Amino acid sequence: MAGYSPEHDVSGVSDPFLQVKILRLLRVLGHNDAEASEAMNDILAQVATNTETSKNVGNAILYETVLSIMHIKSESGLRVLAINILGRFLLNSDKNIRYVALNTLLRTVHADNSAVQRHRATILECLKDPDVSIKRRALELSFALINGSNIRAMMKELLAFLEKSDAEFKAQCSSGIVSATERFSPNRRWHIDTLLRVLIAAGNFLRDDVVSNTIQIISESTSLQGYAVGQLWRAVSCSSGSLQHDGQPGDLDLQGATLPISERQPLAQVASWCLGEYGDSLINGHTNANEQEEPVVAGEDEVVDFIQAILSSSQSTIITKQYALTALTKLSTRFSVTVGRIEDIVTRFGTHLNVELQQRGIEYAQLFTKHVALRPAIMERIPPMEHKSSQQGLTNGSSGGGGNLVSNGDDNMLMDDLSSFTTTSTSHSAPATKDSNSLLNLLGGLDNFDNGPSAPVFTNSKASTAPSTSNLDLLDLLGGLDLSGSTLSSAPLSGPLMTTPTGSSTSSLVNNNLANLLSSPTAQMSAPVSNSSNFLIDGFLGTAPTPSPKLQNVTAYDKNGLKVDFAFDRPADNPNLVIVTLTASSSYGSTLSDFLFQAAVPKTFQLQMMPASSTVINSGIPVTQVMRILNPTRAVLKMRIKLSFSRDGMIIQDQDEVKNLPPALWQ
Repeated sequence: MAGYSPEHDVSGVSDPFLQVKILRLLRVLGHNDAEASEAMNDILAQVATNTETSKNVGNAILYETVLSIMHIKSESGLRVLAINILGRFLLNSDKNIRYVALNTLLRTVHADNSAVQRHRATILECLKDPDVSIKRRALELSFALINGSNIRAMMKELLAFLEKSDAEFKAQCSSGIVSATERFSPNRRWHIDTLLRVLIAAGNFLRDDVVSNTIQIISESTSLQGYAVGQLWRAVSCSSGSLQHDGQPGDLDLQGATLPISERQPLAQVASWCLGEYGDSLINGHTNANEQEEPVVAGEDEVVDFIQAILSSSQSTIITKQYALTALTKLSTRFSVTVGRIEDIVTRFGTHLNVELQQRGIEYAQLFTKHVALRPAIMERIPPMEHKSSQQGLTNGSSGGGGNLVSNGDDNMLMDDLSSFTTTSTSHSAPATKDSNSLLNLLGGLDNFDNGPSAPVFTNSKASTAPSTSNLDLLDLLGGLDLSGSTLSSAPLSGPLMTTPTGSSTSSLVNNNLANLLSSPTAQMSAPVSNSSNFLIDGFLGTAPTPSPKLQNVTAYDKNGLKVDFAFDRPADNPNLVIVTLTASSSYGSTLSDFLFQAAVPKTFQLQMMPASSTVINSGIPVTQVMRILNPTRAVLKMRIKLSFSRDGMIIQDQDEVKNLPPALWQ
């Protein structure tokens, strides 16, 4: 160290091995030591600026200098200098140096993200490198650089890479894009457009999480469900064109699906699911996100042809066929012309070689023969799925404001009760445009319940059911217990509900059944059999369950070409529960669209409504909807309803009070 020694010179650099050892020692001495780090800042800056970079020897010293700078408590300017050195490494023709630079940047990007962002263009260029290792490190670093301000530009480059990349990169790239858009998506429509691009570009090289995440996002984006099914239909029905997407809403061209549908199984799965849930929007032309866009329209036969092609293709996977078979059965409640054809296709799967498809075929076929009345309720739309973001504090798009009803299209889920009534509404189309307090004004207070309907406050909004909890499952399980306690009666009744009026067994009843089964024959003959006992035990004991008493149906509404009938059922094991099956039909024979039904009961009741089987009421094809009303105090049931629908292009809104409810509901 006393001076220059020619025998230790390597390519013009004096004793590079000693310099590397000294730099590593400085790194150890300065770690978590602010005073020592301050003393060596100038030395490291001189080494970083004066070292020759034309030879690998100089690059090795610079690399150790960068590691030392990033390891100690160095100044921010010195850190920027170190990252700029790594940026110059990315421009080096040596692949090893580029790989080392990417590896180091990946470790330091979280320490100084803004400095690394300056080299974003160079990093993205590395995605085009023929070396597989460099492309993989560049891809990982690119995802680490994504934030809310550059999400559009980064997605444009990453989607272009996904379309042209080899199969080994598609799964990793597609999952990374899904994760990044979930965290930083500027709005829901852009989010959906990006996910659809991923489905098309990645083909069959997708992880399962992409399909499930896409379905979940579409399900919760209720105002864009029609748009999503329209874009998916364009993707699966077109075979030529080009994909152009510069990150702006409305510029997505999904006609670039040049691969056959057999090589895009995840796309077929998402498309089948959306067609089964929202196929009526495609038929009715409700597939444009705004009035300026031309809607995508398809005929019933075209949709059935597409799903039948998936089911009959030997290249379709079993999972894809399961999606398609379920979607086809659901479409039988949304379509009117092709129901017979759908029944024929579904029935054929009762003899399929695959056990899972055979079971589904047999079960679904029963809905066309023995249980026709139950098919609309069983195959109704799935309520919006509750979405839990993987990153707390980061949201996809904007959130809606307050209110007491859950509105389709709003990102927030509201569970608050109205001050005087428990109200519920269900639908599947446009977002709510007015505060839900208008419904409170419409329904009025409890004191004015008998004074007739209040002044109307109309909206064209559609609201969805509140997020499910497990409270109702507990109530179903404990249905025979006393529900008049303050704790249960004050909690909102929510959770997954049965769509058919059937009772649920209690734990005590199950115990009694087991005791009857295991007791002596004399005891079995003398012990009464519960009405709610399990059907297998009933058959074993030779005693048929006693049906619940038949309640008289009532007509709740019959005006303006719409007739709404109520059918009631009270499970014998839980007399506090009333199951109301609503049937809405067209009186004039014309088609009614945008059907929305809302109901309110006094605060002492608990009301849960399932979504309607459809928002379109065709002639001869009624729409069904199930309500469950819990009356723990056995009070007189009073109900007000509000309806909204379109007929011949005219929006009709009305409200009324149901005054002819049978007294047997609460006695």
